[in-house]
Amino acid sequence: MICQNLVEELEEAYTLITVVEEEMVENAKKLDLSLAEVHMLQAIGKNKEKGRTISELAAERYITLSSVTIAVNKLARKGYVLKAKAQRDGRVVYARLTEQGERVDRLYRRFHQSLAHNMVEGFSEEEKQVLLKGIGRLNNFLQHRIEKMEASK
Repeated sequence: MICQNLVEELEEAYTLITVVEEEMVENAKKLDLSLAEVHMLQAIGKNKEKGRTISELAAERYITLSSVTIAVNKLARKGYVLKAKAQRDGRVVYARLTEQGERVDRLYRRFHQSLAHNMVEGFSEEEKQVLLKGIGRLNNFLQHRIEKMEASK
């Protein structure tokens, strides 16, 4: 029974996430951004000082280097990202958020933090650890699924 309840909750969560993402797309359009571009800004924003390399972003987002390069170039043209070549190896390009990019990143990070806070509100430390472990297992399952799909291409 618990497994069926979990399936139902996961299905409902997926549906609600889709609805929220659609609303986020509408908000992002006001900023001349797609949801994929917002996600790229969030990935770049994980290292504010140094920025992120194109390779790091491709690995994290599960997309090709050329797709990341195109996305970063587009975000740079829109004023959300700065690009800089590495001092030691000019072939390596770092992407860093501009002030405008940081504002978008902060907005969406606040939403994610609010989501996490509301999920664990009233939980004991043990319950938080169980939830964290469950989400970790979900992520591992999805990562393995992606790897299998990539291998079969």
